[in-house]
Amino acid sequence: MNTRVAVVDGNVEVWRNEYPAPVIVFTAQLTSFEGNVRAGYTLHTDAGTVIAGKDGGCGCGATLGTADLWAGKRRINTSL
Repeated sequence: MNTRVAVVDGNVEVWRNEYPAPVIVFTAQLTSFEGNVRAGYTLHTDAGTVIAGKDGGCGCGATLGTADLWAGKRRINTSL
């Protein structure tokens, strides 16, 4: 499944590649997290826990990487 996880304005968003455009399939307020960019992240929300990281041989959201998911908003790529 081609997905991307992002933290935007304090919310965890899970995007999935769909035709004709990506869609948000999960969103919830981030309450805490642990991890790092190398090991991946465990993101805790009121609605459940999201595990985010690279899987062996994954494209890591390659298709989603070219999508403008946050049109009109300033974007800064950073690790938590």
